[in-house]
Amino acid sequence: EIFYTLKEAKILIEQWRVHYNTVRPHSSLNWNPPAPESLLQFNEISMIN
Repeated sequence: EIFYTLKEAKILIEQWRVHYNTVRPHSSLNWNPPAPESLLQFNEISMIN
């Protein structure tokens, strides 16, 4: 993909990053997206403290 401006590149890369970390399943996580796992751990820690 060709980015014509730095702003366009930043927007598209951020959209990709969010998708990769919140939607896309990962085989190492038993085909679950990583964000819900990390949010669960964060919430568990918050509840303990």
